[in-house]
Amino acid sequence: MRLITFLFAASVVLVTLLLVFELWIGSTLPRHKFGFHFFVTSVWDPIADQFGALPFIYGTLVTAGVSLALAVPLGIGAAIFLAELAPLGCRTTLQFFIDLLAAVPSVSMVLLGVFIVIPLMRE
Repeated sequence: MRLITFLFAASVVLVTLLLVFELWIGSTLPRHKFGFHFFVTSVWDPIADQFGALPFIYGTLVTAGVSLALAVPLGIGAAIFLAELAPLGCRTTLQFFIDLLAAVPSVSMVLLGVFIVIPLMRE
């Protein structure tokens, strides 16, 4: 069993390395054309053939930071409440709903919000 587990774990690492290698080889032309300057420039002008990814990287980092700032205290608070403070009946019900939220992909939650919550809020 240990050998089989090791082989599966090694195959995951191997696939990841092959993916990185393929991306590196496939990005040769853009790397030579734009270089590291692509990551630190904020100009995005296709007509002048100038591209920079800094606003997109910044937006991704800010979004991730705000999400973590909201989710971490809420998750730790819910875990402490369920483990220490909640009565047994409330604990099992809330734990079921939290497990259900963890099982449903976030894309499905967004679609639920777009098609159900937004029309309700308009009225």
